[in-house]
Amino acid sequence: NGWNGDNRFVLVDNSANEQRYITMNDHSGEQFFALNRDINEESEGVITAEVIVRATSSDNGVFVALQDINEEIIVTVTPKDGVWTVNGIDTAVSEVEINELASLNYAISITLDLDKNTASVKINNKDAGSVFVKDLNLSRLKVGTTKEGTGSIYIDYAEMWKNHPINERFVVPASCKLEKPFGWEITGDFTLRNMNSQFANEVYSLKSETKAGQTSSASTSFEAMSGKMGLEAFVLFPEITDGAKVSFTADGNAVFTFETKN
Repeated sequence: NGWNGDNRFVLVDNSANEQRYITMNDHSGEQFFALNRDINEESEGVITAEVIVRATSSDNGVFVALQDINEEIIVTVTPKDGVWTVNGIDTAVSEVEINELASLNYAISITLDLDKNTASVKINNKDAGSVFVKDLNLSRLKVGTTKEGTGSIYIDYAEMWKNHPINERFVVPASCKLEKPFGWEITGDFTLRNMNSQFANEVYSLKSETKAGQTSSASTSFEAMSGKMGLEAFVLFPEITDGAKVSFTADGNAVFTFETKN
């Protein structure tokens, strides 16, 4: 289905018995497993890779990485001293903990700027740091365990896109419920709320329950652009209520607005 596995040590369960993910369990300090997803080589622009994994790990036991066509690492996200770290030319240490025994969900978003040679990472709705990276072309997403460490990891969701200034689906685990979304400016009572879903993971949205006479707002920004562009948003408006709106702005002024009125 597009994924290639390095399963030389038979550390994977891909029987798909009542599961829609592939589990990698590595209890050896001498063996490893990896899943690779190759893409057409990218040399410029801004690439975002977003995954949800469930993991346990010792130091450097599991990882999520972006590589070039020769498997040289551009940026990797891996645990050290009980927290996730971001590694490129330099290293950033996050505050997001990972347990060696308890398996937990982690929503990891890596934004790679191939023009500026930088990578920034968000984990579970928190800033995990930014690093400089080598001047390499992107060709592969790789998730797995290492030969040196031990741990388990499975992929439950993975997606990658290029040059979208905003592509926000609020992909977070249940532990982030009622938090304010990282990277958004919030006033009032906008928070992340889960919506019922027919899939294994809950679907989260940015929700406000502002009462009459009060106001709440949520906004996110990106670098100024020119030329043709499109905006697509899925919004649930209240019934028989005025004043709910979604706006697209430039220099602080609304270009167009969808609003409930009359």
